[in-house]
Amino acid sequence: MNEITRIQNLFRKDSYHDSYRMQVISSLMRLHLNKAFSKRSTAVQNVMGYRMAHLNLGTLCTLFDEIFVEGGYYIDLDAKRPEIVDCGSNIGMATLFFKKLFPECRITAFEPEPETFEILSRNIAMNGLKDVRAYNAAVSNEEGEISFYSDPEVPGSGMMSMMDARSGMGRTQKVRTVKLSDYLDREIDLLKLDVEGAEHQVFQDLEGAKKMGLIKNMIIEYHHHMNRNSDNLSHILGTLENNGFGYQIADTVRLPFEKNVYQVGLIYAYKK
Repeated sequence: MNEITRIQNLFRKDSYHDSYRMQVISSLMRLHLNKAFSKRSTAVQNVMGYRMAHLNLGTLCTLFDEIFVEGGYYIDLDAKRPEIVDCGSNIGMATLFFKKLFPECRITAFEPEPETFEILSRNIAMNGLKDVRAYNAAVSNEEGEISFYSDPEVPGSGMMSMMDARSGMGRTQKVRTVKLSDYLDREIDLLKLDVEGAEHQVFQDLEGAKKMGLIKNMIIEYHHHMNRNSDNLSHILGTLENNGFGYQIADTVRLPFEKNVYQVGLIYAYKK
């Protein structure tokens, strides 16, 4: 999608007020101009009134497009001071997005990759974000360590994963795993889950610990056919249905249909 199309789509978003929309457009154009003339780019960019450190300008632009422009995580929350859990925080673009929407929100963030976590921590500190706790760990269904796969040529990439389907990415390191259920001791207004294929393990943990009832809303980035022989979307949807959630699924259909194609889609789940 080119920048002109993105800007046209922004003007169709009724949920964005005019001043916010213009701020998004300004940041979008600045980032992509800096990307086009990358020799002039710096390790810190101005994004929506924030100072944003990054590891790779192309990845930064992609994160901004997905989160601020396309608005996949946009949600209305009733609470004045919502509790948000951000799993798969990367360098903190979604954390900044939630702080922009809900300045008084409290956020618990998880990012497993050490170098990316350092940038996440820097962005939290550099922007003086209050009530944000960040943990250098991957959420899963058990505590311990696990192999984590990333591409050294694209630091901070959204493709980093602890799933062995990504084992050809070039770099493998051990990262700490924790059970998300151990961090949920109160009602959560929103769980954002972008864990590159580990959604099933997280759901196993939450359901086994009987913590699903603490969550009001979820936005889940579902990774379908990361393993081409695995079809298990029904596990995610069944767990949601069994725990009293309704859901909407973003349209990710690629036409014409093909077999075993990797897809990423968003599931918005809400307590009925």
